[in-house]
Amino acid sequence: MLIQFTGQSKPLVAALWPQDGDINSAMLDCARDVLQKQRLSLQKNNQTPLLGFPVQLNRQFWGAVVLELGGHQSDNIKAILKLLNWGTTWLQFALHEYDTFVADTARPESPGARHQHQQLQFLTQLLQQPSFAETAITTVNGLCADFNLGRVSLGYFVNNKLQLLAVSHSANFDPRSEPMQLIHEAMLEATQQRIAIDVPAESLPEGTICRAHTALKEKHLLTSCHTRLVFNEQRLLGALTIEHSDTTVNTLPALEFIERIAPGLSNILRLKNEAHQSVATALKRSLGRWFNQLLGNNATVERLVFVCLSVFFISLFIPMNFKVRSNALVESTNKHLVVAPYQGFIGEIHARPGDAVNADQILAKLKDDELKLERRKFTSEQQQLRLEYDNALANANRAQAAIVNAQLEQSKIQLRLVEQKLERVQLRSPIAGVVVSEDISQSIGAPVEQGEELFEIADAEAFKVSLFVKEQDIAFIKPNQKATLTLKSLPGTYLEIAIERITPLSELREQRNYFRVDAKLPQQHPELRPGMTGAAKIHIAKRAFGWILFHDFWSWLRLHLWV
Repeated sequence: MLIQFTGQSKPLVAALWPQDGDINSAMLDCARDVLQKQRLSLQKNNQTPLLGFPVQLNRQFWGAVVLELGGHQSDNIKAILKLLNWGTTWLQFALHEYDTFVADTARPESPGARHQHQQLQFLTQLLQQPSFAETAITTVNGLCADFNLGRVSLGYFVNNKLQLLAVSHSANFDPRSEPMQLIHEAMLEATQQRIAIDVPAESLPEGTICRAHTALKEKHLLTSCHTRLVFNEQRLLGALTIEHSDTTVNTLPALEFIERIAPGLSNILRLKNEAHQSVATALKRSLGRWFNQLLGNNATVERLVFVCLSVFFISLFIPMNFKVRSNALVESTNKHLVVAPYQGFIGEIHARPGDAVNADQILAKLKDDELKLERRKFTSEQQQLRLEYDNALANANRAQAAIVNAQLEQSKIQLRLVEQKLERVQLRSPIAGVVVSEDISQSIGAPVEQGEELFEIADAEAFKVSLFVKEQDIAFIKPNQKATLTLKSLPGTYLEIAIERITPLSELREQRNYFRVDAKLPQQHPELRPGMTGAAKIHIAKRAFGWILFHDFWSWLRLHLWV
């Protein structure tokens, strides 16, 4: 239902579809809601959606279009609104032409009143054409037939190049032929000077060039030729060229008619052309309009956004050093363990974690009281067994002498074992280095088992670096690649390291899988200590900045799309 608000209390139903339908009061209420709010309205009438769409004319509220939507149509609101936008454009044009026609016909003294109806019919006929090409052909054929002209041609700018689009009474024509070339040159002559040209002319602005029009008139044996430009809001869309050879027909009414329909004709041609353009062409046109707005005087923010986006887009293609970041751990290449030589008790502790020790330095001492008692016991036992052995020899008791001799040898062996343990009571460092094991200084008197680890000594002059690389980056790592290492304890110091080996071992850290990579230090640093942690950047190759930013996301997307 198309409803017009005339300022009276009761709105006027201008159109209804289906034509035999009843005027629904709910639809009128929806239209009144559109009038009150001056915007789109969506209501329901017995579970039936009603859509009210405002219609403006000359930037003033004219009325509303109210649609009664079916159940399946209510899911396509966006498509319906798009169609309404297109339809109201045609409706606004038709209403404007109608109001102009009514205003002119209401004034009997108006000299152009009798032509308004003709103009409205002509433009309405153009709007009814389904395509841009058919609209152009209808334009030239209509002008030629209505005013008995010889030939009318329409040129239109496509990609900033003027193309001969339509020629009256010629469905097919070759733009490369000489007659068409002459017409095209005449149009170019007028569009380049942005002025209407008539040959012969009573008066033309000084400096106007009409050489192409003169050549067209002479070669086609014309009495006159005329070119009128088609503008749309200061934008030159194309040109109309009229060739006339009948001396009995005056071309002035046709030229006046073209001048009057020029605004409507330019809008129709522009809308028809945009409606049949491809997506790429429409996008290009939108970018062109946005760029033109960008160059305006009041587009400071847009200009700033454009500059920032341009700089960012260009920077995406700048080659930069691609580096893989990883966590790092400093470890000693040589490690030695000091273990308990036998079962006993800790007596003394002389080294703690982090202490630098020399080779053969005493680290700890086990208690030896029991061992000394055992040594005295076995020594006394040996003296007693020697006396028994001597007595058995004196009594010529060889059997008893053999038994005692065996017991004496056994006692000697046990005494030797005790003496060996006493020699190993002191635990010494096998190398010069740093103690990196746990602190056992609070364990004096605690029992230890044979082979139990007490100290771990790391060589303080030979280090390696273990890197932990993410699983998605391990494919970039190759042996002999260079890397830069910085440690938490030495934040201002950067050490150069080289990848030595990629191990097949992986670790789970922070819910992510990491691979262990060994790296070597070409030069040792005096402040390095085993166990230091930090970060390393492995130098891979030169890559575009955009690739560095988005390659992780692209890999993730490819993996999940494949899955």
